[in-house]
Amino acid sequence: MKNFKNIINPFDYDICNDGVYDKETGDKLSLEYIEYGHEAVLHFGIGYNIYVDLLKGTTSGLIEKDDLSNDEIEKIVSLLEKNRVYEWVFDEFWNKAIYHKWCGFDGYNWYLSLVFEGNKVLNIGDGNDYPDTFVNLAEEVIEFSGKDILKLKTVYEDDIKIYKKYAELHLNG
Repeated sequence: MKNFKNIINPFDYDICNDGVYDKETGDKLSLEYIEYGHEAVLHFGIGYNIYVDLLKGTTSGLIEKDDLSNDEIEKIVSLLEKNRVYEWVFDEFWNKAIYHKWCGFDGYNWYLSLVFEGNKVLNIGDGNDYPDTFVNLAEEVIEFSGKDILKLKTVYEDDIKIYKKYAELHLNG
C-alpha cells in the first residue's frame, strides 16, 4: 500500500495552482517530467505523445529537441501554474464537462502525466472533454511554441466559447 503515495492525491498532497506540496513536510515537489498524449477515440494506431524532460532540457515524441533553455523550461512551468493545470484533478475545473454534454459519437482521448521528484505522479485525462482552462493553455502553448501541441484544432468552436467562459471564472474570478 505504500506505493500509493507515489500517486498524487488530495489526501497526501496539497494540490494548488502553483504546484503540489507534500502534506507531511509542507515542501513543494519539483516537477521533473511532463507527458501529454492525444488520439482519436476510434483510432487506428494513430495518436501522438510529447515528452518533456525538465531536468535534461529535452523533448521527444511529436517534437524532438535536446536543448531547451532555462527560459523555455520556466515558461512551460509558468503556463501550467497560470492555467491552474495541477488543479485539473478537481471537479470544480470541469464545469463545461459537467453542465454541457458533448453530443459526438467518437472524439478524442487525451492524458497528461506530471511526474515530480521521487517519481510521484499526477495523472489527468479524459475522452471528449477538457478542463475549463484547457483552451487558454492550448492557445498560450501555440503562442509560445508556434505549434498546436495540445491539439486545440480538435475542439469545436462552440465548445471553445464555453471553455473560455468557465476559464474566466478560474483565472480572473
